[in-house]
This record gives sequence, C-alpha cells and structure tokens, in this order.
Amino acid sequence: MKRILTIAGFALATLLAPTPARAASAVTGAVNYDAATKLYTYTYTVDASALSSQGYVEFAIRENLQANWSGPMPSRWTQPDGFGFVILAGGAPPPLSISGSYWSWISTEANATFVGNLVFSFSTTRGVSTDPANNFFLFTGGGTSGPPGYEGFVDFGHIVGPSLVDIPAPTFVPEPGTGLLWSVGLLPVLWAVGRRRIS
Repeated sequence: MKRILTIAGFALATLLAPTPARAASAVTGAVNYDAATKLYTYTYTVDASALSSQGYVEFAIRENLQANWSGPMPSRWTQPDGFGFVILAGGAPPPLSISGSYWSWISTEANATFVGNLVFSFSTTRGVSTDPANNFFLFTGGGTSGPPGYEGFVDFGHIVGPSLVDIPAPTFVPEPGTGLLWSVGLLPVLWAVGRRRIS
C-alpha cells in the first residue's frame, strides 16, 4: 500500500510540476482551400520583432521527406519585398530535428531591417499534412537566441503545412549511346596523337 501511495504521489507531483515554458512562436500559419482551382493556399505570418538586423533572414517550410533541390515546386508563391524564393535541402539533429527539402524564402540583402508582420504564402494541390514532426524554421543570421550550437534559429517546430512527398533527388544517367558518341568523337584526337608519336 505504501508503494502505491508513493507512486501516486510521484505521479501527482509530476503533473503539478511547472513545465518549462517555450517562447511564443514568432510564426503563425493558416490554410485555405479553393474548390474552383483545387488548390490549398498556405499563409504564414512572421513577427519581424523576433528578427535580428544582422545577417540574412530565412523562413522555410518542409515539403519533401527527401533532400531534393530540383522540386517539386508549389503552383505559385508570394513573399514580402526584400525576399526571394528557393528550395533548400538538408537537416539538423535534435533539438531542431529538421530534415528533407524546404520551400524557403531568404532575404535578398544582409543586415536588412524588417518591421511589422512579414507574410509568406504558397499554393499547391497538396492537402494538410498529419505528420507531427518539426516542419518549419525561422533563422536570422545575427540572432543569439535558439538552442546552444544553433543560435540564430529563433523559431522552429510544427505548424500547418502541406502533405509531404517522398521524391529523391534525380541522379545523372547518361542517355543510351552517349558513351559511344564520346568515344567516336575522341577517335580523331587519338589518331592525331598516335600519328604525331610515330612521325
């Protein structure tokens, strides 16, 4: 009986113990579906007060389980002035726990100052993902907040995002006959070199 009470007391203490608070997210997300176009539009609002005015700013949302720089691309996208759209691929271990390919927006100038809210969006035929894994990050080059060793990642975690694809990066496969054409093209060169050595 004493053991049961001890376990119950430990469980109660664990439930009542304060959990470490994480700073409020600087990013909020929403999704809308347009039945006419059959597109889902995902919109993300970034609170610019969380950003540093040093280095580049980057916001990214995961779209592919694989590292693939070639796509797929969204149907369309928007960004605030001073940002450009790219695909990033790679990953980082916990606590970031991010990997795969990301639709990303990077500031076009270093050390730019942004104020208010920054709004990013993209449209795709892909519905909402049910995968609870981390799927976004917000990075600012001069940032000092973030996990040790990952300073600059001012926000990361899970947010509404598109269902993930699993498309690996394309590999280079020469067309049939490429080797033969290459060899035939080298024959005159080899013949000329061989003839020069004989003479």
